[in-house]
This record gives sequence, structure tokens and C-alpha cells, in this order.
Amino acid sequence: MATAVVSVVVTPRGPKSAVDLEALAAAVPRDLWPDIMLGVTLASDVTGLNGHGQVVRTFTFTLTPAFDALFPPTSDQTLPFYDYMRTPIAQALNTPALGTTPVV
Repeated sequence: MATAVVSVVVTPRGPKSAVDLEALAAAVPRDLWPDIMLGVTLASDVTGLNGHGQVVRTFTFTLTPAFDALFPPTSDQTLPFYDYMRTPIAQALNTPALGTTPVV
């Protein structure tokens, strides 16, 4: 089965350290709309620090036949994953967050 990987990156600003933000980012409840609306399943949800002192939360979804029916392999299968969880994480951490380009 194919997968889709999408990440949200946060650069610490203000008094909170990257370690503090890592714990906060990991605690943000995951939005279940991809599971419900797209028919994908979550394969992994990992939060950690990258080598630049940034917090990265990465979601990996397994694409299913139901997803392929909505977004055939010949279409842009990354489209529904753009900005996934960027706003909830930015709001919870009270700092800007960057959604990376999804990879399918």
C-alpha cells in the first residue's frame, strides 16, 4: 500500500524551549477528518526535534482503495494533505507553524 507523509514544523519563539514545544505539539489531538472523509488510516504519528532546533510532528497515512477512488494514482494525491494539522498546532503552541509539502 502507498503512504502519504505530511509534517508540521515549528521554530521556537519566545520563552518556550524546543523541548517544551515538542511536548505541547505531541499533545495536540489529531484531526480525524482524513480517516473519515478520505478513507485513509494512520500508520504513525511522531513528534521530535530536527537538527535545526525545530519541532517536527510527522504523520504517515496508509492510502486505501477508498482513497484511490477519490484521488486516483494519476491525480495529485498530495492535495488533500496540504496544511494538515498546521493551524491546530500553531494555535496550541501560540507560534507560527509551517506545513511541509506532503509526499505520496
